[in-house]
Amino acid sequence: MMVVSVDPLIVYYHDGFLRVSLFPYVKNDVDRKAHLTNTELAKEIFKKVEEEGGTHMGMNIDQLRDFQMRLLPKF
Repeated sequence: MMVVSVDPLIVYYHDGFLRVSLFPYVKNDVDRKAHLTNTELAKEIFKKVEEEGGTHMGMNIDQLRDFQMRLLPKF
């Protein structure tokens, strides 16, 4: 949703999704990955978790996919 004007009220809405970063945000950290949500970076993380059978940020592969891609009603 984007509010273009409040007088008169003009709002645009497009049903879509929100993609969030798979790295925790730390205010003073210089690691730029915390701000990235691109598909290639996510693929690398998913591949690593699948191959190692482990977790990333305490989540397994299914939880990571559900966490990263959020439909707007869920958000």
